[in-house]
Amino acid sequence: MEQHVTVVVNPRSKLGATGRGWPEMERALRQTWPSLQARLTEGPEHATTLARDAVRGGAELVIAIGGDGTNNEVVNGFFDAESQPLATAAAFAFIGSGTGSDLGRSLCSQDSLQARIDAIAGSAGRRIDVGRVTFVDHEGRERRRIFVNISSFGVSGMVVRAVNARSSGGRVAYALETARAIFRYRNCPVAISVDGGEPSELELTLCAVANGQFFGGGMQIAPHAVVDDGQFDVVRVWGWRPIGFLANASKVYKGAHLGMRGVAESRGRQVVARPVRGDEVLLDVDGEQPGRLPASFELLPAALNLRG
Repeated sequence: MEQHVTVVVNPRSKLGATGRGWPEMERALRQTWPSLQARLTEGPEHATTLARDAVRGGAELVIAIGGDGTNNEVVNGFFDAESQPLATAAAFAFIGSGTGSDLGRSLCSQDSLQARIDAIAGSAGRRIDVGRVTFVDHEGRERRRIFVNISSFGVSGMVVRAVNARSSGGRVAYALETARAIFRYRNCPVAISVDGGEPSELELTLCAVANGQFFGGGMQIAPHAVVDDGQFDVVRVWGWRPIGFLANASKVYKGAHLGMRGVAESRGRQVVARPVRGDEVLLDVDGEQPGRLPASFELLPAALNLRG
């Protein structure tokens, strides 16, 4: 009997290339899943609604097609509006079609569409951890959101806000926007506590609460992170100036920054962070920018069934 499969597609991802390439992608997908249900997103957070409806409707497999933000929204559809897990055995899978594709760097090695389809179809699935972040949104309300890869704050939040504001321009324009955001950012004191320990106050440049290894379009910020080990890798960077951040970027891309001055790594299941002076410290949640500190991060072990 054929599986009940839903595909959630963000046609605007990859600067619209996903939408232009969707007819060909759909033909390839239907070779494996002839009766799949295809749902195209129409705006922010629509992917969450579509995925949640699919899961509640009995979908056995929900495949996200888009960038890291689309993956994040679809994963949130496996949880209710309060970010509590839905009682379902449905599996999540993804086919990367975005500018960053950091989840793919953390979780899979296949590049081509057909290779991803074959990997998903042939997978028995495995349970992986996710994170749940509670934060303040841009209207001052408390919100919760699930993340599957990395949630971070500091300069990364400013970069994501700047980059996501662009609707065109390609990789060079995105790189320039990233550099501009880094030079605008100013370190500020943030108190960070891991697993209820004594808060450490840092002149924060960046803190990554990592389930996966990569963020920021290929930076291996947490090279020791494993998605099913029941722990976050918490990487804190402090005191770095803009020119130093850019000068050390090649080391961050290679995961060679651990042990450098102003970098510390720890592990835990809960992280709490607050600005000491009330500065606006922006979040990056799987490549999305939904709000700011104060925030708390909680690991949900084996909460998601991943295929592929």
